[in-house]
Amino acid sequence: MKLRLLPSKEIKALLLVGMLVLFLCVTVFADSTAAPAETAKAEVTGEIGLSLNILAGDTDSAKFQEYRDVPNGLYLDSLGLRMESKDGLRRFNLLANHLSLKDSRVTLQVNEFGKYSAELTYDRTPHLFALNGKTIFRNPSRNSFVLPDQVQTDLQTIAATDIDPNTSGTQIDVAAFGDLINDLERPVSLRVDRRKLGVKSTFTPSPNLSLYTAYTDEKRSGHKAISTAFLRGNQVELAAPVNDDTKDLVLGAEYTTPRGVARLEFNHNTYTNDIDALIWDNPIRDSDAPDEDGVSAPERGRMGMPPDNTAQNLTFSGAYRFADRARLTGAFARGQWRQDEDFVPMTINSVLSSAYPEVAALPAASLNGKVETQLDQLTFNFDAAKSLQLTARYRRYQADNTCEPMDFAGIIISDTEVEEVERMHEPIGYTQKNMGLDLAWKPSRKLNLRVTGEQEDWYRFHRDVNETRENILRASLDYQATDSLLVRLGTVQGRRRIHGAYETDSEFSLLRRFDEADRDKLDTTLMLQFTPESKFDASLVLRNLNNNYPESEFGLLREHMRDISFDWSYQADSRTDLYGGLSFNQSGLDQQSRYRQTNPADDWYSRQRDASQALWLGVSHVLQPDKLTLDFSLDYNIDKSSTKAKGAPGGNASGNPADWPTDRFRHLTPELTVNYQARATQVWRFSYRYDSFNERDFQYDMMRPYLGDLDPANSTSVYLGARAPSFLAHVFTLELKQRF
Repeated sequence: MKLRLLPSKEIKALLLVGMLVLFLCVTVFADSTAAPAETAKAEVTGEIGLSLNILAGDTDSAKFQEYRDVPNGLYLDSLGLRMESKDGLRRFNLLANHLSLKDSRVTLQVNEFGKYSAELTYDRTPHLFALNGKTIFRNPSRNSFVLPDQVQTDLQTIAATDIDPNTSGTQIDVAAFGDLINDLERPVSLRVDRRKLGVKSTFTPSPNLSLYTAYTDEKRSGHKAISTAFLRGNQVELAAPVNDDTKDLVLGAEYTTPRGVARLEFNHNTYTNDIDALIWDNPIRDSDAPDEDGVSAPERGRMGMPPDNTAQNLTFSGAYRFADRARLTGAFARGQWRQDEDFVPMTINSVLSSAYPEVAALPAASLNGKVETQLDQLTFNFDAAKSLQLTARYRRYQADNTCEPMDFAGIIISDTEVEEVERMHEPIGYTQKNMGLDLAWKPSRKLNLRVTGEQEDWYRFHRDVNETRENILRASLDYQATDSLLVRLGTVQGRRRIHGAYETDSEFSLLRRFDEADRDKLDTTLMLQFTPESKFDASLVLRNLNNNYPESEFGLLREHMRDISFDWSYQADSRTDLYGGLSFNQSGLDQQSRYRQTNPADDWYSRQRDASQALWLGVSHVLQPDKLTLDFSLDYNIDKSSTKAKGAPGGNASGNPADWPTDRFRHLTPELTVNYQARATQVWRFSYRYDSFNERDFQYDMMRPYLGDLDPANSTSVYLGARAPSFLAHVFTLELKQRF
C-alpha cells in the first residue's frame, strides 16, 4: 500500500511561503512590547486528517474522477493550524486539503481586527477527459502533429482505391486502412490541470478608509480533444496541447461616512496562450492535391488558437442616504479590451495560396483589436410611506468596437476549398439601456406585493437589426395564508419588437437570429412553503417559461422550460433527522430550417427535448450522544436528451429526415457514514459509497471502435477513440481526524 504524502513542487513552494508567514505571525504574536506577557500569549490549535480509501468495481472511467482525485490507498486528507492572540484580535489560520492529490487546496489567513487582513490560496483542479485516448501522430513540437511520409502515401493509395466498382461511390479497403492506422497507435493523455494561486489583502489605516488588493494567477496545462476536418468524410481528432495563463489584478479603496460609502476599484486582466496555432498532417495526402475548380486536398491543416489579450476596467461606485427615506446608489465604469496577435495565414495549402494569391492574402498583419466599454448605473430608493417603497433604476452599458473594418477577397475553408466571394470583417458593438420603476407595497403583515415596469433598448452596430425594444412587466406576491403556509407567486412578461427592418447579409434571408428577433416571453413561478409544526417543513416550487418568436419563419421558433421541485425535512425525535426531495425539469427548442434555400418543399422542423429528474433522501441518527452517529444519503439523477425531426415530402429532402438518437445518463450514489468520537480531540469516520454512472451517448458510442474500424461512412477519418464510459465503483473510506 502506497502512502501518498509527498506534495507537488507547487505545494512545496507554497508551504515555504506559509512557513515564512507563520514565522512572521509568531514574531508578531510574541511581541510583548505593547501588552503584558499573559495578554500577548497566543493559543495554538491544529488538526490533522488521514484517510484510507479502498476502491472496488469498475473505476477505469474518466467520468469517475472527472474533476477530482480519488486515490486507492492511504493519503494525507487535511492539515490545519490555528493561532489566536489571548485578546482575540490577531489570528493566523492554515488549512490544507488533499496535499498530495491532484485536487489539492491550501489556504493561509492572517488578520488583526480593525487593521489588516491577508489571505493566500492555492487551488488545483483536474479535468480528466478520457483514460483511453490514442493517437497515431508524433509531436516534434507542442503544436505540430506529424505522420511518417510513407504512411501518408500508403493511406492515400488505400483511400483512392475502389475495391468494389459495382457499388456507387468509392468503396475503400476499410480493413487495410484500419490495420495501417492501428499499428501506429500510442496512448495519449487527455486531461487538463488547473492551478490557481490567489493573494488578497485589506489594510485599514483609519476607521473610515479601507485599502484592498487581490491577485490571481490561473494556469492550465495538459491536452484536450479537438476535432478538425479537411473534406467530408476526412475528419481528424487531435490531442491538442493546452498551456495558457490568466492573471487578474484588483486594486481598490473604500471610504465610509455615516450617510454613505464610496469605492474606487481598478481591475487588470491578462490572458496569455503559448499555443498560437495547431499544424497537423492529413493522413490520406502526402502532398497538396492539384487545384480542381477551387478544391485541393491539402497535405497539412492549420488552425488558430485563442489569442493573447488584455482587459482593464476602472469603476467608481457608492451609495448616499439623503434623508431617512431616500437613498441613491450608483456605479460608473470605463474599460478597454485589447488584442493584437498576428493573424494566422489564410491557408497552409501551397497549391491554393499560389493559385489564388488575392484570396490567400490577408488585409492586415494583425487585428489591432480595441473595444471600449462604459457602464453607468443609478438606483434611487424612496420610502413613500411605512408600507410603500418606490425604486427607480437606470442602466446603460456600451461596448464600442473601434476595430477598423477589413475587406477579404474571399476565404479558404479548412485549407481545402476556395470561396471567391468578397467578405468584410465588421466590428460588432452594441449599447444596452434599461429603465425601470419598482413599487413595493406591504399593506399588512401577511401580504407583500411588488410590481416592476422596465424598458430595455438595444442599439446594435453591424448586426441584422439596429434597434430592438422590450417592455417587461414583473410582479410578485407573498401571502402568509396561515401561520404554517406561505404562498409566493411571481411572473415576468416581456414583449420585444424590432424597430425598423431586419436587414441580413445571410444567404438565407428568411432566417432570424433569436437574440434579435421579435419575442414574447412569459415566465411564471409558484412556491408553497408549508411548516405545520417546528419539526417538519416542506416546499413546492413550480415554474413555467415560454419564449415564442412570432415573426420568425426559420431559426428558433419557440423555447420552453418546465420545472417542478419538492423538498422536505423532518425531525423525528431528538436523535433522528430526515430529509428528501425530488425535482423534474424539461426544456425544449423548436426550430425550422430549409435543406435547400430555394425549395420550400425541403423545409424541415426539429424538436429538441432535454429532461432531468433528481431524487435525494437522507437520514441522520445519533446512536450514542456525543459519541456515535449514523448518516445515510442517496442521490439519483436521470438525464435524457432527444431531437425529433420532420421534413416536408418532395424536393431533395424526399420525406422526413432521421431523428437523432436519444442520449441517456443515470447517476446513483447512496452513501453510508458512521462517525465515532473516540476522544474529545479524536474522531473516526467510516463510509461506504456506491457510485454508479451509466451513459448512452451516440456522439461517443458510434466512435467506440478505434480509428479505422469505424463504419464505412467515416472510413477515411482518424479519431482519438477516447470516451468516458459508464462505471460502477465501491468506495470504502476510513478517516482519522486528530485535533491538538
